[in-house]
Amino acid sequence: MSRDRLAYDANKRLQPTKARRGRKACTSEAEDGAAPSRLKRTSLGRCTGLAIATKPVTSCPHNRGRMLSFFRRRYVWPEVPADEIRKRARVVVIDDAEFPYLELFRRDGYTVDKWNDVIDLQKLEAGYYDIILLDIQDVGKAQSADQGLGVIRHLKRIRPAQIVIAYSGADYRLKFKEFFDLADATLDKAGDYVEFKRVVDDLLADRFSIGFYLDKISEFASHTGADALKLRSVAQGAILRRNPRRLERLLVKSGADSDTANLILQIAQTGIDILSMFVR
Repeated sequence: MSRDRLAYDANKRLQPTKARRGRKACTSEAEDGAAPSRLKRTSLGRCTGLAIATKPVTSCPHNRGRMLSFFRRRYVWPEVPADEIRKRARVVVIDDAEFPYLELFRRDGYTVDKWNDVIDLQKLEAGYYDIILLDIQDVGKAQSADQGLGVIRHLKRIRPAQIVIAYSGADYRLKFKEFFDLADATLDKAGDYVEFKRVVDDLLADRFSIGFYLDKISEFASHTGADALKLRSVAQGAILRRNPRRLERLLVKSGADSDTANLILQIAQTGIDILSMFVR
């Protein structure tokens, strides 16, 4: 066979061919002046057989849908704007005295209830409020002889992810050290509105982030027998997938006692509930 004939045949094999037997050839536009890539569809409709690799196979419309479906299966915690958090969050102030910034908080879009005493302990235990501003004196007498201290001690024992702000006068800081140590933050009654707002905003940002719940779960790692990094990783997957079964299996396998396991699962469920507010 002549050299001209060989060159002709070689060049012909590189050219795009017409569809055979009713199948269309998939082509993509060339980049930088290169020849177009050639993709063939199989009888199953999948694109295969890249002849000249000038573009990724995903440039083919038949593969693009499959790639998009892959990304849709990724589980991520959404970024929630601060104004959306304020609109959805619930705050309660428990103090026998007047709360001077109640109307200012409501004016700025916060949902704030004011209790003169602990009027519904079950509501607090259920985690109805995202943040509790709790005074130490003259509240909770019916529930505990230690008043505010007894209330916060109880809430932190049964609901570790509950955010409580110790809200009292400066004179009590040393006398009731345990009260302030148990709290997530402290506020002096003499503080101004911008200070109160800043602390509440910071804690709400924590409340609506996955890191807050993973940190709370990690605090129990030493009580479970599970590897701390693995516990955190599995807990993250449980929250993002909104399915705690794998986390529950890990806790059983690691030999965690039932009380610790229940608290960890409760924290994870709280994170799932928060996530479900923004993800369907």
